[in-house]
Amino acid sequence: MPDFNAATVAEHTIMLILALLRRVFESNLLMKAGRWPLHTVAAQGIFDLQGKTLGIIGLGAIGEAVASRAQAFEVRILYYDKKRRSTAVEKELSVSYATLDDLLEESDIVTIHLPLTSETHRLIGRAEINKMKRT
Repeated sequence: MPDFNAATVAEHTIMLILALLRRVFESNLLMKAGRWPLHTVAAQGIFDLQGKTLGIIGLGAIGEAVASRAQAFEVRILYYDKKRRSTAVEKELSVSYATLDDLLEESDIVTIHLPLTSETHRLIGRAEINKMKRT
């Protein structure tokens, strides 16, 4: 059965990634507090998505939809899933398979698109977060 929400979730994911890189949420809070956020937020860093490495954990319907949309931003896309996809799918989506550890170590942004099961519960914990880039 196809996932009819995959496009919606993928678009929402890309929107949140851009909002976080551009510090939209922080800027909104500062503006509501009567402060012009440009100097404060810019000093902390405003980042482009282009040129970053995007790690997708779970390359099902939603993960594929995220990868497809992320291509427009000229990002390197790594993915981890319990089953590696065919080279044809990897080429079509411009994705490269990575172990979970490698994905966490190399990615600038990580997005998780897995169902909650006993196998995926607590897939990411303190040890995995410590493997990620500080940025």
